Amino acid sequence: MKIFLLAAALLWTSQAHAANVVFDHPSAKAKLTVHTEDGAPTPAAISYEGPLGYFLVTQAELAGLAQYDGWMQTTNNVYTLQASGLQFLDQSYSTPRLYGYAADDSVPALESVIRTLQAKGQQEAPDEFAARVADLRHRAGRARMTLNSMTAMARMSPGSVQNPEVVAQQEKPIAQAEKDVAEAAALRVTGEADAARAAASPEDPNPRADFYWRESLKLDSASSALSASQYALDQQPVPAY
Repeated sequence: MKIFLLAAALLWTSQAHAANVVFDHPSAKAKLTVHTEDGAPTPAAISYEGPLGYFLVTQAELAGLAQYDGWMQTTNNVYTLQASGLQFLDQSYSTPRLYGYAADDSVPALESVIRTLQAKGQQEAPDEFAARVADLRHRAGRARMTLNSMTAMARMSPGSVQNPEVVAQQEKPIAQAEKDVAEAAALRVTGEADAARAAASPEDPNPRADFYWRESLKLDSASSALSASQYALDQQPVPAY
């Protein structure tokens, strides 16, 4: 096993502006790319390229695998991305096991996680990206329709919307989410291919993995904005006549 791109590994060690670090595991025929937001103490996601396919696994998705046992009052099956490896905690009171990213046993450990996520509906990174874009387009359309309807109602029948200022405040976040989703949809055609052809560099040792991670962050932001705006609109009181 070897760490791919020494310069990137040194950036990882210093934690100074580290974004992506690649760990190549020839014996397991797999490559892991660890993604960390600038200044963050722990990674936000990890990409896997190997026999199972190509997957992006986020810290949030790992958190979703945890199982709470109310009888024993323990949290079991806890996976987290640490600075130096994938940590697994079988039970709250047990000693955690750390699978270092540079160690070959990190590959089967991550593959076990991916199989569990697949059973829950997780798809390979390109398909997951496409599905998320389609879902967010639908949600953005619903939010826009609700906003337009309530805006027109407030204009045509003053008093029919009790908090028109709250409704108006949703225009900006919904418009930004629409823009982000439209850009992501366009990148489905060009961005993936460009990232796959891009040459690795010390600053970006795996452009393809970096592409899906960056787009995942943008879609997360759009999703959060749409959820907040839709909630604000849905909570508007209906006047009692």
